[in-house]
Amino acid sequence: MHRYIAGTTGLLAGISQYLYLFILGTNPALFKLFKPKHYVIFTIGLTAALFNHRAILPFVLICLMDLDYSKLTSKTKKWLLFFFGLGLSIILVFGDW
Repeated sequence: MHRYIAGTTGLLAGISQYLYLFILGTNPALFKLFKPKHYVIFTIGLTAALFNHRAILPFVLICLMDLDYSKLTSKTKKWLLFFFGLGLSIILVFGDW
């Protein structure tokens, strides 16, 4: 429990694997589908991620469940797939198995 409060597993740990996992887990193509309330939820999750890198996941899932997918175009789908593939390939190449 002390590790989470001290920030040793969060983004406050400095340049670490947790920061890289956060960057890979955040898909910038999703921001085109966000409403203002999603930015507030995402900011709360980002604040929690300062102490524990996994804390942002539930907040991103809340945003994903509430998105307006009618604004999803084929170009946005391609960008989503591109960023997912980029993150997956980086984890596959540099990840610790």
